[in-house]
Amino acid sequence: MSRKLGAKIRNKAAWDAIRTSFWFVPTIMVLLAPGLAVGGAWADHGTGDGLVAHPWWLYAGTPDAARDLLSTLLASTITMTSLVFSITIVVLTLAASQFGPRLIRNFMASIQTQLVFGTFLMTILYCLIQYAALGPVTDRVPIAMPSATLAIVLVALSVALLIPFIHTLALSIVSETIIERVGRELDVLLDDLEPLTTVERLRAWSDVADRPDQVAFGTDDSGYIQSIDFDELVAIAERADLVIHLDHQPGKFVVPHGRWISVWPAGRLTEVDRKRICETITTGVNRTPVQDVDYPIRHLVEIAVRALSPSLNDPYTAIAVLHRLSKSLARLMSLSLPREVLMGESGAVRVLCPQHGHAAILAASFDQIRQLGAGKPVVVLNQIEALRQVGEHCQNFDQLDAIKNQLVRLGEDASREVANADDQAVISIHLATAFKTLSSL
Repeated sequence: MSRKLGAKIRNKAAWDAIRTSFWFVPTIMVLLAPGLAVGGAWADHGTGDGLVAHPWWLYAGTPDAARDLLSTLLASTITMTSLVFSITIVVLTLAASQFGPRLIRNFMASIQTQLVFGTFLMTILYCLIQYAALGPVTDRVPIAMPSATLAIVLVALSVALLIPFIHTLALSIVSETIIERVGRELDVLLDDLEPLTTVERLRAWSDVADRPDQVAFGTDDSGYIQSIDFDELVAIAERADLVIHLDHQPGKFVVPHGRWISVWPAGRLTEVDRKRICETITTGVNRTPVQDVDYPIRHLVEIAVRALSPSLNDPYTAIAVLHRLSKSLARLMSLSLPREVLMGESGAVRVLCPQHGHAAILAASFDQIRQLGAGKPVVVLNQIEALRQVGEHCQNFDQLDAIKNQLVRLGEDASREVANADDQAVISIHLATAFKTLSSL
């Protein structure tokens, strides 16, 4: 096991928490405002008196005029910021009601949104500092003021960012845009998986010797398991000659002081090792896509489920979800999922943890859509096509059997829910074509 991989998981979890924090980038930009203000004041003192030899684009005027300018810029920027906040809240409300509140996370992770709000807040703070720095000045001689020029530039930049932000905001509530954003999260997760090998035999749970005396415990915190440092777990077990069994994988909810972590032999487990084992597990109030393959899939399925509900009745959004799922799942068929049994350098089994298999992921992707869309022929036909396309990328018979099982269930539900005989005939033809294609692989 590689320590670099464990560090990568920890860094990925930390980066996921940072990028989905709406105020991280704006906070950094706000902290830059005092530095810009100091730089502007230093530039003002460096220009000296008079207007000779100063560039044409540099603002020049009396301190009173500069104060009026900053006051106007400050008021207009605050107005624009409040307007952008109001529009954003309205858009988020619409998106949450139609696609689900959990998708707000994707909006918060948008770097463009964070940069826009950061620019507005930085401009406001800069103008406030410069306005206060002018103070009561009675000098009536016009002078060049780089600080006021910078304020104009920042406000102009805020206005320039406003138009593309509104454009992006409008696109963000389009179903295809949201589906693609969530789909990219799934693709990023797949990037960390290794290619599937056919010669490698994975240790099965039955290969593990019977457990002698064992001790069960849980973490002190509750919440969803966001990440597990399996490399560190293996290292702990290897040093103490232990076997660690986790009942839950990332994405599952655990309660405090549960009994879902088992370690044997119990006599070799020290209190220090117990604490280290718990420290390898990160929990939180939300699920994250760091190690949870099921997480982005559930988001996509939620969009389809809401679209198929009687209140929306939007089968075309569900079809778009099926298309996006087929793209990622076709790639997943050639990738190796996390192992359930991990061994140390000595070759002994050290960590056991249940993981999602290809069949389970296919079920999570298609079951709910099949159950709610079985009575809509257009959804059924597109699901058949999606399963056929994914099936063409299967690497072994287990994957093919899972695809065929999904097709069988889909045919059974459609025959029961679709009332029109002609529609049933078309569905039967497409099912037969899909089975024929898969049988020839």
